[in-house]
Amino acid sequence: MFTLYQSKTGCVTLRFCFKKGTSWCQSSNGALPDSLKERLQQLAECAEPIGRGIRWKRKIRKQGRERAYDYVSSWCNGSAGFIHLWTLAHRMFREQRYFTLAEKTAWNVWEDPDKMTNLCCGLAGRAYGLLNLYKHTGEKAWLHRAQELANRAAVGITASTLHENSLYKEQVGVAVLAADLSRPEMSSMPFFEQEGWPAPQNESRSDIR
Repeated sequence: MFTLYQSKTGCVTLRFCFKKGTSWCQSSNGALPDSLKERLQQLAECAEPIGRGIRWKRKIRKQGRERAYDYVSSWCNGSAGFIHLWTLAHRMFREQRYFTLAEKTAWNVWEDPDKMTNLCCGLAGRAYGLLNLYKHTGEKAWLHRAQELANRAAVGITASTLHENSLYKEQVGVAVLAADLSRPEMSSMPFFEQEGWPAPQNESRSDIR
């Protein structure tokens, strides 16, 4: 596994690798890498405080070349995606520090003023991040905040010909979010979150029909 400081695309690449790698280990009943907690700690140390929350840079740039848009709250490149990672780490390791990271990250997702609307880069993906924390904690306040972001997304989303009928870039994703909010405990960010299916049992090929 590569180290944090070798990643040219920065913290987001590692977040995605950790999330999908650990999810795969869970689904396949595989062993977790020995270095996982060390890498998670390195990632946590890159967090920067803002308001009531924390955030990460999209990219690790050379000193003096930082840009304002290096910080985003979206699922794809920002804080909303980190919520999924830290709640997963908390479920796996039962260490309070991971829950604290998840909650502080959620505050940044809620407080960020960005108005982009779609599932990938905007309010809809941010709402799924807050829904993830709601499912993890049962705290209604996070559900209400997710509903508010979803409402903003529904009001602001407009169709375009550039990504017509796109799940992650257009109105379809916001519609899926609206449907999920009718049963928030069963919500699942499309093609990203686990849907709660039981892990497969080890079977010999002779047992498969």
